[in-house]
Amino acid sequence: MLPALACVALVLALIHQALGPAASPLEADPGGLAPRRSKPLAVAPTPPYAAILAAPIFAPNRINGDAGLSANAGAGTAAPAGSLSLVGVAIGPRSASAVLRGTDGSTRVVRRGERIGGWRVVAVNSASVRLSGAEGPLTLPLVPNDKSVQP
Repeated sequence: MLPALACVALVLALIHQALGPAASPLEADPGGLAPRRSKPLAVAPTPPYAAILAAPIFAPNRINGDAGLSANAGAGTAAPAGSLSLVGVAIGPRSASAVLRGTDGSTRVVRRGERIGGWRVVAVNSASVRLSGAEGPLTLPLVPNDKSVQP
């Protein structure tokens, strides 16, 4: 019974809206006010791409951590094998990344196929990263420390 009464009430409201007086047009703005003009949008100029890379937002000190490691990237001479160490690995369903540290303490995140200090990353797994370069293949084991988080 209640749904039938609700339907009847809605039908009566619809009829009242359809047959009721037409809405009056909106009154014009009162005189004396000038129309509002929109202000132009001010956009700050974007710095050059090199300047953006020089101060990465995710680096704690806003200094490019790749500076020491990528100086020889793509060059013909490879960095000595002892100049890099593997300090972290992140493995996802579609890709894996390795965190490498140079002797100067700078770090860089690399993926398979990328170059670092004359070495090319061949593979990244949970315990090591394999590199290839002019000196031949190189496997860097993961260096655990006291602050390591084990899965």
